Amino acid sequence: MEKLGQSFQWLTNYGLRSYGIDLVGGISGQTSQALVVGLMSPTALGLYTVAMSVSRMLTMFEDSVITVLLPKSAARSLDEIIVLTRRSVGISTLLTAICATIVMVLGPVLLRLLYGTEFLGAIPVFRILLVEIVLQTTTGVLVQTFMATGKPEAIASLQLLTLCFKALLMFLLIPQYQLIGAGLALVISSILRLIFTIASYPLLLKVNPLKLILTREDWLFLLQTFKLIKRR
Repeated sequence: MEKLGQSFQWLTNYGLRSYGIDLVGGISGQTSQALVVGLMSPTALGLYTVAMSVSRMLTMFEDSVITVLLPKSAARSLDEIIVLTRRSVGISTLLTAICATIVMVLGPVLLRLLYGTEFLGAIPVFRILLVEIVLQTTTGVLVQTFMATGKPEAIASLQLLTLCFKALLMFLLIPQYQLIGAGLALVISSILRLIFTIASYPLLLKVNPLKLILTREDWLFLLQTFKLIKRR
């Protein structure tokens, strides 16, 4: 009974600290929408909405990896979590980047088929948002280390810091550059979030920043996963 009470206390404490992630994430989304609506012309807003909705389809790689990574890394040692996270980051970023490149090339055809020729003006910002998705995928998987090691408040703090920069960048860039400004604000804020996340590894976890380049073992694992080579 005592063990059950301790588990309940730990889970409640962890859940309350994790709630900050959802809270800041919700505030970030609403703030971005409010700024875009307030600072863009109606025509630019329509194009931006289309570009955003289509580009978000590539978040499936990040979502899929996170769904598996967090349960798999829970209750493991920090070294094991680091290995799992590094491999997951490399593979998910690679797959997202490949798909983003293909979609970037086929963007005009895709938007024409889905929305019509009147929305082809969204192509430039659409391509910028695809770059942002790749950055978002990398960071989204990287921060799972903090979730698995019982530090969810670190993610909320990173999100809050990124939100401040994103709001400032939107205020500065959207009035002057409209669609392109909105896209650049998201890309720059995503780059900053990635930098902050990488820097948090030595600061909070006392480990070296992860090397994001896939090793030979990672490539073998990837090939085996897709059954391109036989398992030995």
